[in-house]
Amino acid sequence: MKNLEDHSIFTLDPEGRVTSWNIAAEHILGYTEAEVLGRHFSFIFTAEDRQLGLPEAELRAAREHGRAEDERWHLRKAGERFWALGILSALHDPSGQLTGFAKILRDMTVWKHAEQALREREQQLVAETDALSQLNEASSRLWGSQG
Repeated sequence: MKNLEDHSIFTLDPEGRVTSWNIAAEHILGYTEAEVLGRHFSFIFTAEDRQLGLPEAELRAAREHGRAEDERWHLRKAGERFWALGILSALHDPSGQLTGFAKILRDMTVWKHAEQALREREQQLVAETDALSQLNEASSRLWGSQG
């Protein structure tokens, strides 16, 4: 399972309480399995997202549609925010009864920061291009009027 070490995988009961927690979840989120078993998974959400009811909305969407996907800031045990791509899938028994959920969470912070840096550089280039264009126009007017 070497290729899954950057994917936090954990399961929840139908109410959203943690029932299992893989080693990558310990590494990414900073909690041991013993610390989280039985806790509602909302502890990984930011305070703002909890106030907006996003953990409950995610559970509801997975119940209704079979899965819910998100890309947002989450919290590590130490309080540090990290950007994550998450998928919450509903789990059912053979009779179709909801038995819980499986959550896969991938830390995408490095990609998020790279994307932000590229966006900032693009804005700088646009500003520099605009400045050069204005300088070129001014130069053309100056040299054109002296001809």
